Amino acid sequence: MTHGTEPAGRTLPDAMGYLVASTAPQPWRESVARAAQFLTSEWDSLRNPHLLGTLALTLYTLSHERQQPAGEIPVAAVKEILHHEEHPYSGEPHILRQRIEDTLKAEGHRVSEPTWYASPVWRIYRDLVDVWEPDEPTSDMVPGPTAMRLAVKELQVHLAELDDGRAALLPSAPEPTGPVSITVTGWVRVVQYGIGSAASIPVRCEECEAMEGGTLTADGPDATYTCVNGHVLNHHQLTAARVRQALTFCLDPTDTDPRNVSPSFSGTITVEGTFRVASSSMSEDADPLAFIYTPVTYSPRPAAR
Repeated sequence: MTHGTEPAGRTLPDAMGYLVASTAPQPWRESVARAAQFLTSEWDSLRNPHLLGTLALTLYTLSHERQQPAGEIPVAAVKEILHHEEHPYSGEPHILRQRIEDTLKAEGHRVSEPTWYASPVWRIYRDLVDVWEPDEPTSDMVPGPTAMRLAVKELQVHLAELDDGRAALLPSAPEPTGPVSITVTGWVRVVQYGIGSAASIPVRCEECEAMEGGTLTADGPDATYTCVNGHVLNHHQLTAARVRQALTFCLDPTDTDPRNVSPSFSGTITVEGTFRVASSSMSEDADPLAFIYTPVTYSPRPAAR
């Protein structure tokens, strides 16, 4: 799993849009908006891409526990929960994490095992607490800290001078970027490439095996594919971030002056022909067309003796 619900460089509306699906409950929307309001004046200078999601989950937890709208939570309460005692060995904010998990379970964002990914909000949380570990079991490399641990440390600094009086003077948060629906006349292909290898695999409907035509929808953190016969597929290699990024390499045939489409685009759009999307295992800014134009060279192996 890769961290990155809101990579550095995104506009604030885009970062909010990746956290708020069109079906998101109102308390979660309010928590994201309040978190964005706390960060809006410094947004362009922030480098940690996980502050917004971490702060939104913190406010959502307080809203649930106190039975108050996120906009009414005192700043002192937010700062207090972010200064919870850390785990003595890992340094992780384990008490905050437990309170967030309890809230997400109580609010129905997670169901019993083995369904870990019960809702977009739960998936956002799981990405933030994911621990990077080396692929090789015998590696001496130390597992990395969670994105939430690092974000909490920075939020403590960013909110240090904030109080209710200063918070009342902050500008309102912008509206989050809305969902985008992409009708594709050809195939949707998931692209993955690396040193000496490349793959471009068509998305196939699991029910009717249709491959040509269909609609991609990016809504909040998730992406779905609907085939021409109306079957909806939640493909594990499709994410909203990478579907939106693929738009930047796609010409809009409805425009009289064709140009690349912004990943901030909301609404509906038609793509003629094949639409290539980087796999979820690729970085979010990966170019899904790169390997098509770059010859792949293979080193010959010595002949067996």
